[in-house]
Amino acid sequence: MSDLLFSEIAMRSTPFSLLSLLLATAGSALFFAAQAAVPDPSATIEKDQRTYLINPNGTAAMTRDLAIRINSAPAIAKFANQAFDYNATLETLDIVGAYTEKPDGRRVPVPPDRIREQQAQGSRDTTLFADERIKVAIFPQVEVGDRLVMQIRQNQIAALIPGQFQDIVMPPEQAAPQQRLIYDLPAGMALYADARGYVARPVDAAPGRKRYQYEYAEHDRAEHERGAVSPLDVADRLVVSTMADYAALAAAYERGAQGKAAVSPAIRALEQSITQGADGPRAKALLLADWVRKHIRYVAVYIGHGGVVPHSADEVLEQRYGDCKDHATLLEALLASAGIDSTPALISSGSAFTLPSVAAVGVLNHVITYVPSLDLFVDATAEKVAAGFLPQADLDKQVVLTKTGALARTPARQKTKVLVESRFVIDAHGDYKIVRTTTAQGAAAEHYRRRDPDAGPHRSEETTVVEPGMIDGGGDEYVYKETIRGKSPSPDQKHIDLWAEQAAGPAISWLVTTRDMVAEKSRIHPYPCAAEEIEQRTHIRVPARFRLAKLPPPVALKTAQFDYNAEYLREGQAILVHQRYHAHPTRAFCTPDEAKARQALWGEMMMDTVQLMRFAKQ
Repeated sequence: MSDLLFSEIAMRSTPFSLLSLLLATAGSALFFAAQAAVPDPSATIEKDQRTYLINPNGTAAMTRDLAIRINSAPAIAKFANQAFDYNATLETLDIVGAYTEKPDGRRVPVPPDRIREQQAQGSRDTTLFADERIKVAIFPQVEVGDRLVMQIRQNQIAALIPGQFQDIVMPPEQAAPQQRLIYDLPAGMALYADARGYVARPVDAAPGRKRYQYEYAEHDRAEHERGAVSPLDVADRLVVSTMADYAALAAAYERGAQGKAAVSPAIRALEQSITQGADGPRAKALLLADWVRKHIRYVAVYIGHGGVVPHSADEVLEQRYGDCKDHATLLEALLASAGIDSTPALISSGSAFTLPSVAAVGVLNHVITYVPSLDLFVDATAEKVAAGFLPQADLDKQVVLTKTGALARTPARQKTKVLVESRFVIDAHGDYKIVRTTTAQGAAAEHYRRRDPDAGPHRSEETTVVEPGMIDGGGDEYVYKETIRGKSPSPDQKHIDLWAEQAAGPAISWLVTTRDMVAEKSRIHPYPCAAEEIEQRTHIRVPARFRLAKLPPPVALKTAQFDYNAEYLREGQAILVHQRYHAHPTRAFCTPDEAKARQALWGEMMMDTVQLMRFAKQ
């Protein structure tokens, strides 16, 4: 679970909600995809006007006038209950003047007892604690052709970042012929904007105030493809902020984090126990980062300003839990104790690769660590990624270094290799045995090592024996072995059929089939793609009375970003199979043209991995 500092779901129902800026869910990317997709015709957002009255301290009062027309029956279930979330500690929210308007103009009010408040569903997540509440208006007598009309008033009690205002808005899932955003602020405050699909309109303001107005220009929207980069990178959106640049955002983070990474006696004692005998700063940094990710569990407590202000390193160490800011703060303190300077780095852990030109917090939803002297990025929250490597979602991202305010970029790729070596033997009685050794290297090593923390030598259905290797170990290589035994259908059979993936293992065929399920056949947007290498070497031996009549042909496929090679050799009575897939993109995302080339390559790869090898009795 990535950290939730500055959420990608910045605008769910109430774009300016503090909590919306704090909370992210596993479905946040899907939410944005829905927002950016071709409009849903079941309903029309006839009016969505949001007026923000911004105060000098960064707080704001928002009034939202919303009217939704129900075009078809499916929209009734979707829209008849309107929910709006807010942070009960930092803001208030009221739904006023809500009613169902019939085609003849008759209004059916929402009774006061049908405006309910409840705890957010996310509160059941035991790794997340926040003040999120939801108010729901239950509209009566809703039928096709009706309009749902309401006004929402939301007031901030305290600004997320003192003295600063920010907002991220995307067009709704439905057609929105009139979506208007009005920002009214003191004449002495600047408002910066990065607009795509939103048009600035001139508007008058009261004396001592100034106003900015943006309207969404409804147009033909491109479908947002599955697995594409974030809609924040490619779709219509409006980002506004009173912060002049990302250096101002970094300074705001540092003010909240001031003194939190102090080196206490407890921190120093822990650091010395971890780094004892370590050879040099890099070895120490990796040991400390690994200790944090292994011993501090992920729990996010977002009460009050907890979403943007970390807890102290001592508190995190004592409690043994925290969110990503807390992990980064503890690691910063441990590194400082070892004489190694570091800085928190604000990053998007989703599929957004490009920061808006305006410094708003909505896209920066995670905190990692950067060690300048080692040019080393570390994600101490990533339980299954060893220090020295990064999760795929952290690669090739712009980051904001909070201590300097500078922008930097994480590595675009890193070593990731899996080698599967198998010996497949069928004896004269029809019994078979597969001994398969998997060696994971680079970033893949810790992922394989920690797939099952409770793993040990065990049997599965009395056919498979797994030797998981050193699951408590470390390093950039991990080896585990499995032995599979079984019986072929009939020892007197006239032939033995083996599919290539049966003998070689499922690594490559699994790669192709699972990713193909979420891949689009054609693309107009870039998509995240990983640099990786998977190699399978297989030795097949069958009884002497059987012989493979025809070897499968060799395969050699190559594009600018992807290679696949396979060869089949006869060595006496044995058959040797060697398959290798290598993805080597220069970035952590690929272009639509590269996607087209990959689709063609993967189709031929699939044909090779499902090839049938028939051994006939002589």
